[in-house]
Amino acid sequence: MSEKERKNVIIDLEESERVQLGGTNELESIEIKGVLSVNNVSEKSRIWNVRVHLADSREATDIAEDTLVAGEIDAGGKWESVYTITADSPIVTFTETFDTCGDIEAEQAHWAYVKGKDNPVKITLNIKNETDGELSGIVVNKTIPPELTNVAISYSKSGTAEYDEAMKLVVWKDFIIYPNEESTLVITATGRVEDSDPKNGGEVVISYRAEGQQRSVLTPDLTALTEFLSGIETAETEPNHWQCTLECSNESDLTVRLDRAEVYLTPEDGGEKQKMIDEAPGVEMGPDEEWSSTFEVSSKSTPKCTQDLVYTPTRVVTKRVLGTIE
Repeated sequence: MSEKERKNVIIDLEESERVQLGGTNELESIEIKGVLSVNNVSEKSRIWNVRVHLADSREATDIAEDTLVAGEIDAGGKWESVYTITADSPIVTFTETFDTCGDIEAEQAHWAYVKGKDNPVKITLNIKNETDGELSGIVVNKTIPPELTNVAISYSKSGTAEYDEAMKLVVWKDFIIYPNEESTLVITATGRVEDSDPKNGGEVVISYRAEGQQRSVLTPDLTALTEFLSGIETAETEPNHWQCTLECSNESDLTVRLDRAEVYLTPEDGGEKQKMIDEAPGVEMGPDEEWSSTFEVSSKSTPKCTQDLVYTPTRVVTKRVLGTIE
């Protein structure tokens, strides 16, 4: 069965961080929320007795139990659970340098305008990816203060940046930042003020996406039941000699993994049950696929057997981090 033919239940972790920075780029607050969802991708088969097992991976979340009970999920349906995460910092480091005399190189940026004069302003925006994965879907919206004119994009390490003069807004987008790397945008302008009142440098709003990453350390697994048939066929191959076959069939359109198969025989004299099949196949069965195991027994009457199976629809885990910095 190829990967394309597999139909797995999806456990999805979408974790969103909202970051508030102060006027000197210091971190004021970070709020992280997550949504754990179980998506039944089947077109016809419900799943039930659904449990999400988190083991001991709940650290830094407010999830109270190691196992979440999702119950029954119809074909095409979804179950969700919301949680919060505690973290000290975001996955992105952002810095903005506003230099009111950008023509002169100095160890520290100039912060004051010369009143009544044209000031050569340089604004430098820098974003660093602090993770081991790619950062994509990045959009930076930089509001330009009203006292600035002649706004131009001086340098962009990556992506595209455009200035909308009517909205006084620079939009920087269409780029990826690779693991532990950074990207920079430089804006130049002319600043002119006629008073000594404090000025606002203009707000910055950043959104980003980190596919395949997470802020929590959750490692979810799943067990569930679906449409799966099993039975024991008995055939007398010789007088008082029987062939017994445990037959299993996946009747759903999901991929199912058979983890454990046991068959017990009740002796004719009514003694203690005997385990005749004790297997851990670990086999993944596609729709309408079958698995069987056979044993033989001598008996004057039809053997009486019971079975105990452990199976579950297979799952995949998808995850991402969505972020906003303001």
